[in-house]
Amino acid sequence: MADIVAYPVLYGQRHVVLIVESDARRAALVCGRLKESGFHAVSVAGTEQAAAMITLGVTVDIVVSDVGLQGGLSLARWVMEHRPDLPLILASEGARVSKMKLCGAELLEKPYAEKWLAEKIRDCLLRNCFRPVMKPKRRVGSALLLPFGGR
Repeated sequence: MADIVAYPVLYGQRHVVLIVESDARRAALVCGRLKESGFHAVSVAGTEQAAAMITLGVTVDIVVSDVGLQGGLSLARWVMEHRPDLPLILASEGARVSKMKLCGAELLEKPYAEKWLAEKIRDCLLRNCFRPVMKPKRRVGSALLLPFGGR
């Protein structure tokens, strides 16, 4: 039986969504729902793993992480410094986070329905198509030396 994908039309055109989630059951649920919505979702358990995947050149079109995750805001700063072309969505459960701390990331309030996440991802990807691309800052030393100890 053929795999029916509503968005985008062809399987090969699916956007890759990197889910950064420490709860394996929650990650599996979110990835499953995003796949049903036409995305190719991949999950990692922590911010350092996410940075490592991005640094190694794994294809990622957008990152979804949690502000409450250890190193969540550090990941946002790292993405903006090393991959400013990569859209980032940060989920927050009631935490008030200033736009300055978000480092250009989009905010999604928890709890959220997976369909809202899919809509937010589509919106970010669409807006990212029209955003001017800034070149990443020059890297000195290892790109994985990150301050992920705190938020």
